[in-house]
Amino acid sequence: MEPVKNITYVTMSAISRMKNFGYTTSDYEWIEQLAIEFYQEKLRGYEMPSVVVDYVTVNANTRIWPMPSDFIRYTKVGYKIGNRVWTLGIDNTIALSTGPEICNDIQTAESGAIGSGFWIAEGFYNGTYYGPLYTAGGGFNINYYRVNEAERYIQFVEALPTGQAVVEYLSSGRNVNGGTLVPVAYVEAFRNYLIWQMCELKPEIVSMAKDKERQYKDTLWDANILVKGPTMDEAMDTIYAACGFNIR
Repeated sequence: MEPVKNITYVTMSAISRMKNFGYTTSDYEWIEQLAIEFYQEKLRGYEMPSVVVDYVTVNANTRIWPMPSDFIRYTKVGYKIGNRVWTLGIDNTIALSTGPEICNDIQTAESGAIGSGFWIAEGFYNGTYYGPLYTAGGGFNINYYRVNEAERYIQFVEALPTGQAVVEYLSSGRNVNGGTLVPVAYVEAFRNYLIWQMCELKPEIVSMAKDKERQYKDTLWDANILVKGPTMDEAMDTIYAACGFNIR
């Protein structure tokens, strides 16, 4: 499957192409910040959706995860106990009530019995990068959640074990982050911009910056023509109309 073209993809691609000049994944965070600024300042007008992961320490009194303002819909809900994430099931019969009831008698499948599960997208939590997480299916047979669409929150079951919820959801793109999708036409220009800036900011290779700037501007020009230019059908309709033919 072809990788999703998002800010994380473009950032990692730029780092990979510059690895011979001393750049590594340890530089990811500040280069991603450059990418976010480029997206916000140069690609104004785009609000592309993104897949976002939120690591939630659930309030024991309310057991509620309020949906963020950019929330469109959730895709996966899991619960992290130790170093394993378990996929939770939905239960619309859960009472929307309050009051803590902590349960540490965790009913989980044995590790050897795990035969299926789901992947949760990568993301940052407390400044630490987490790659895609595998969530084992069928782990909690008594721990579920309920979605309240009207009030915009997810409520977890009363018998909530000590741990951390992991919620993957589709964002409207209002909050730009590593998961924000990049218009395909701009991927090359986006990567070339990062490479140009990486050359500018490293004294040993600053002499390469001028050529990288030119490459960036050339590919940005091409991307703008591709995105903003007329489609083939629109061009043909214009030609037909200019020649006095009926528009198809």
